[in-house]
Amino acid sequence: MTPRLSVPTDNIFKFFALFGTVMLISSFLAMVFINDNTNMRLMEWADELASFEADQVVTSYETKRAEMLERLIEIEAENKQTFIIVLNVLMILGASLAAVGFLKWFKDIQPMEDEYKELLIAQMKKDLNKPSVVKRSKRLEKK
Repeated sequence: MTPRLSVPTDNIFKFFALFGTVMLISSFLAMVFINDNTNMRLMEWADELASFEADQVVTSYETKRAEMLERLIEIEAENKQTFIIVLNVLMILGASLAAVGFLKWFKDIQPMEDEYKELLIAQMKKDLNKPSVVKRSKRLEKK
């Protein structure tokens, strides 16, 4: 089975640049997803909590459920903050990795590859301009 998308392994800086970019984009998308998902759950729990508080008659179940929902809201808010901090660190790491990879690739590796290609083209042109000498075998000359 061959992969449809090959990972660049010809130089490490290209890999750093692309991996850092993927890491940056993935972290950003995960942050948006976590933020939306958490806000949706918090709104559902807040609505349920508000409905308990609006009731005139409060049962022991509703009281326990309201306490549990308040605790869930606190925990979810703390978890959201933790996830956001971790994803921000990953975004900074990905951006740094991408920046270093692209800069080193652009400044160090790419000029060498360009020079190599120029030399290769010059050598090919030189080979094309050489007069080609065909050696004849002795058998052909006798005939």
